[in-house]
Amino acid sequence: MACPAPLSEQEARLLELLGGEVVVEPEGDGFRLLGGGVTATLVAQEPAPDLGEASYVIVTGVDAALNIRAEPGTQSGVRARASLGRVMQSEGCEDRPDRLWCRVRFLDSSGTEGWAAADYLTVATAMRRAAAELFDEIGRLDCQPFGGAADRCEFGVARDAGVTGAMLVYLPDNHRLLLSYDGSDLSVSDGESEVAADVTPSGDGLRVATDLAVLSVPLAPFARR
Repeated sequence: MACPAPLSEQEARLLELLGGEVVVEPEGDGFRLLGGGVTATLVAQEPAPDLGEASYVIVTGVDAALNIRAEPGTQSGVRARASLGRVMQSEGCEDRPDRLWCRVRFLDSSGTEGWAAADYLTVATAMRRAAAELFDEIGRLDCQPFGGAADRCEFGVARDAGVTGAMLVYLPDNHRLLLSYDGSDLSVSDGESEVAADVTPSGDGLRVATDLAVLSVPLAPFARR
């Protein structure tokens, strides 16, 4: 019998917790377990996104590029190649004898379309879609660039499940801030690396202060319509 994979730190802590007397308390939509000097919170997990229902997918698991074929099969001719990390529009998937294939379309002006093996595609997250300017909603928010006057800055938001998603905020002088919201915490990056930010509640949203600007970020756009 094959040896089991090493335990993750989280799994090891849970086993340590369950090794003795455990107190179970309700906690939101889940439970809190207390015992052995360890506290663990169990929450219901969102189901994994269905690739067949995704509007956008991203190329993963290839060394360089993924073949985009004219028809759903490895014997079909190659129309194009999609590089690792490329976001594409998905027009549905079909189960064939060899594997699952998805019909995809490039987002550039070429309009290239074809079939890609689903083994090398994953659902494009809100962060990926926002960075690629594929938004579910656009709008304006109150902002004050560092050293400048109060203004209204444009934003676009891409949503994930629940009240989560990512927002791209356009600042003067071609600066941008990419915000990621998980339903409770918000993090900020410039698209490449994390940006230090002071985040505090403010009305129906959050006040986000960075070295580039102070933003009044509404939370309503993150909620699915």
